[in-house]
Amino acid sequence: MTVGDSSDEAVGDSDNEAFSLHDQALALLAEGADEEALEIGRRLETMQYSGAFLVQAQALGRLGKQEEAVTVLRRGVDAVPGVW
Repeated sequence: MTVGDSSDEAVGDSDNEAFSLHDQALALLAEGADEEALEIGRRLETMQYSGAFLVQAQALGRLGKQEEAVTVLRRGVDAVPGVW
């Protein structure tokens, strides 16, 4: 979910965009397009979307960057502990 918008309409638009990007990132991961999924994951994080951390970690792990993947997951737990 995203946070920080003051109007319901703005939150709805932002949420819809985040959900769409998240779906796109998952599809890219399924296709093996890990670099592209990672970039979307990073964009989702700037949107304060909690699923961003898992997308990034999955992509990083598949790119052989396990330590960086763990760091991203820890950052996610710190950012949104109630989700994890």
